[in-house]
Amino acid sequence: MTHTESQKEEMRKAVLAITDFLNHSGANAKRQSGFFYEVLTDDHPTLQQSFWRMMREVILLYANAPYDARNKASVFFCQYIKAKVEDFDSGFPMI
Repeated sequence: MTHTESQKEEMRKAVLAITDFLNHSGANAKRQSGFFYEVLTDDHPTLQQSFWRMMREVILLYANAPYDARNKASVFFCQYIKAKVEDFDSGFPMI
């Protein structure tokens, strides 16, 4: 397995851990978001910055994702955000 394949597999496991948590913990987005926020803000500030740098890129990609009724609002939300942040590429410096 190459380094890139290994990283992709690690990311797949991380994303599936989050989506599995969401799938089994109910639809209380406010509570889940609070848990996520607490864990994220306990991490190192540089890693928090790296997380949001990556999420910006995910939003830009997801704005063009195929959708149906189950994820339409998510794609439209990302399209809205994309229109607002596309020029914000220098907003997440690596310090």
